[in-house]
Parts: sequence; structure tokens; C-alpha cells
Amino acid sequence: SKNLRHRMHVRPDGSKVYVTWGTGAGADVQLAFRDAAGWHGPELACPKSVKAWEYAGVTAMSYGDAFVFCMFDDVWVARREPGGVWDAPVQIVPLQTLKHIVAETDGGDIIHAVLRGEKVHYLHGDGNVWSQLFSLAPPPTTEAPVIALDSLWKPHVAWQQWKKTGGVYSPAEVRYATGRNDQWTNGNDGVLVHPHADPANPPEI
Repeated sequence: SKNLRHRMHVRPDGSKVYVTWGTGAGADVQLAFRDAAGWHGPELACPKSVKAWEYAGVTAMSYGDAFVFCMFDDVWVARREPGGVWDAPVQIVPLQTLKHIVAETDGGDIIHAVLRGEKVHYLHGDGNVWSQLFSLAPPPTTEAPVIALDSLWKPHVAWQQWKKTGGVYSPAEVRYATGRNDQWTNGNDGVLVHPHADPANPPEI
């Protein structure tokens, strides 16, 4: 079963911790956060009407706005203002087969996000205007990409690459790439980090 999957974001100065979670396809996505006064919430970030996926990415800006990415094939984002007011979720990627989004915010308050379809996809935006989807990683399929930003705010991405054998998909290897937009390591295929002899859990970075 796919129950209570979550994402987390920590502000660089450690002042706030944000956690999002859901309990399955079509479920509500909740947000809770911790600051100097303790834990707050949970609050409803994305209702069922947005078809929220259980992996709902979360990140936040230096000025206090939090963004929760809600998805089930297409991608929506809900904004929470520091005073606790939620904007209605808006669609930023039209209907495709997309899942497993994770996001980080750089020092210029630009959000960098990765997600998976058949390939790993990347996009960025300021919370109001979003880039197109850029693709990296070859087919047949990928799973559970993760992202980190370095001190120059350059994205680094890792993911599971799967293989297809006799119509059955299984984890094959962990791959890594760095770059931006449509220019990534090794012609966007990334580099091999580790081949799997047996099924393995998704990577972290």
C-alpha cells in the first residue's frame, strides 16, 4: 500500500521546518511546520479536487511564503502566505504521467524542482512564473528523483533508473547529473553511481 508518504524542507538558517504528507491517490495533502514557537498545523494545502498525489513536494521562500506541489499526472502548486492565508492551487504543468516531485529554493528565491515521468523532468520558477519542463535521463523509466543545490545554487539531481525485462520493470541503477534547463551531465543521461543487483530503495542527495 502507499500510505502517509511525505516530503520535508528545512530553511537554510534552520528557522523553519516544513513537512507535507498525504495518504494515497486522490487524498488531501496536509502541511505542518515548526518554528521557534513549536509545531503548527496540520493545514489543508491541496484538497481532493486537485487530485493530490501522496508525494507532495514542499519548499519555502526567504520572505516566508511556502509552496506545496500537488500532483496526480498533472502538477499544481498551492501557496501559503506567512499569515496563514492559502491561495487556491494553480496548475503549472498540464496533464501528463508525472509523479514524485521534490523542490528546493535557492538564495535568489528561485524554486528548482524535479519530478518523474518516463524521464526525469526539471523546472524552475519564482512562484508566479514557471519554466517549461526540461527532460533528462533516458527511457525506459525512472523513479523518485531527488535534488540538492550547492553554494552557487547549481542543481544536483539523483534518481533510480529502471529496466524492463519481459514486460516487468525493476530498479537497475542509481544515476546522477548536474546542470540546468536542457543541459545536464553526459548528454542528459547522467552518470552511473551504482548498479543494482537486487531491488533497492530510492536515493537521497
